[in-house]
Amino acid sequence: MVNLLMLTNADHIFFRSDEGSKLIAPTTWNAYIGRVSSPESGGFAVAEITGKTGIDGPMGSRTLADGTLKADSVLGINTSIQFDTDGDIEYPHQVRLSNMNDAVVSSNLELTGSKIEIQFVNPANGDDFSHFADFQIGVTDAQPDIDEATPTELDGFIVSGVSTTILPEANMLFDTHTHRYTSLNEDGIESGEAHGGQNPSRNMEIDSRISRLGSPSPGLCSRVIIEVQNSANVSGLNLEEGNPEVEGDTSGHYLVKAGTFPSGVSFSGGEVVLNITGIVETSARYESDPKQFQDGDTLKSYVKISENISGDAGGLTEGIVIAIRPMKLTSSSKTITKLYNYNPYPLFFVAKLSDRAAINNISIKETIGNHTRTFCPEFAVYDTVTVTDADGQAEKDGSPPSNFEEIDRLTSAIVDTQNTQRLRPSELKDVFYVGENQTTLVNLTKVFGPDRTVIIPTNQNVEATFFTAKRISGSGTGMVQMSLNFGEQ
Repeated sequence: MVNLLMLTNADHIFFRSDEGSKLIAPTTWNAYIGRVSSPESGGFAVAEITGKTGIDGPMGSRTLADGTLKADSVLGINTSIQFDTDGDIEYPHQVRLSNMNDAVVSSNLELTGSKIEIQFVNPANGDDFSHFADFQIGVTDAQPDIDEATPTELDGFIVSGVSTTILPEANMLFDTHTHRYTSLNEDGIESGEAHGGQNPSRNMEIDSRISRLGSPSPGLCSRVIIEVQNSANVSGLNLEEGNPEVEGDTSGHYLVKAGTFPSGVSFSGGEVVLNITGIVETSARYESDPKQFQDGDTLKSYVKISENISGDAGGLTEGIVIAIRPMKLTSSSKTITKLYNYNPYPLFFVAKLSDRAAINNISIKETIGNHTRTFCPEFAVYDTVTVTDADGQAEKDGSPPSNFEEIDRLTSAIVDTQNTQRLRPSELKDVFYVGENQTTLVNLTKVFGPDRTVIIPTNQNVEATFFTAKRISGSGTGMVQMSLNFGEQ
């Protein structure tokens, strides 16, 4: 089977930055650029094709030219992609590379909470020829490179002390809006990309029972949650040179222990931190996730690290203790616990968008101790991204969104007092008028009650009641104050 893409036009070449790009063409579903190879003319002439394996499986080799029939919407026929290692048979359509590194959004607002909830509306945009318009959303530990003179322009990210326009995924904790598999029609012919889920119907959707929001800025209510876990120690480690499973191997540095490392935690890319007589942050990184092997009757585990840490450990090679502080991302479609830096703060919001992708109504809720705050930062973007105000119906200046907090520990009611953003189209319950410099007591029992309007009308608790005020005559600014008394049943 063929899973390589070869360029036959000498004027066109691949670049290393093309890796990860999605192939957009009439019959190239679930296909991305993997590794590029065969250097030529300052670039590369060959690219590996990758894609999801199975239904929402991990990325792996993707064979397009395998004889499978595909519905070509341009030619109006069912056809298969031909292959020829001599390069005499060319693919009949232009292929566009959709690269998420070309369209990035961030903010210089530092996130320091133990729990960070990124809430947004996903319009679930598609690209040409029944492709999904992918995007990634989450946090990064890389400082956004934003000039104070141009706060809405993103120049890149500071990675290892250098500004770069390509933020490595190793510096991100994120989930992805994308397809789960290539769809087949009743005749077994590939016809597009599909998600196929019911709950969630798209990645990161909060709950499929929540109705899709209408215009302006329509889409599915979605969320990702990032939590910084408590620190923990892993003891009984020995520093060894060479893979402990390979007899005679002396290459590489490994931490080995009897038993197992904490389960469910990805170590790869994380910072190696020691806890001997105190916390010591080293320059070493984990280069693999923990692996297990049997040494005689003893179960042992090991993890590869990037450099020798005996100097940081005071010359110790046995009885080493490491400290870890994992970060956990949770959404309706993904849960991952991973090591980054032991001191992860500050974190920054980041999103990467492929061609024609969109994300609406982004807000961030942060929990610090017992305090929560919700905000919508002023975003900085690459010049390929546009931040809109929904045709004048929304704010993009960082105006605070709703932040619902409980007013008593045992009450079921949560109240917002900070929102200054315009509300979505809503159902008007009642109107009352108050004169200037006048105090009015309004009895709302004719509106609210068990047989009338209720605050929580459904089990999903997805609606809120807002009290709003506006001037109906005159000009200038004014102040309106209101207190609310209510009872719970």
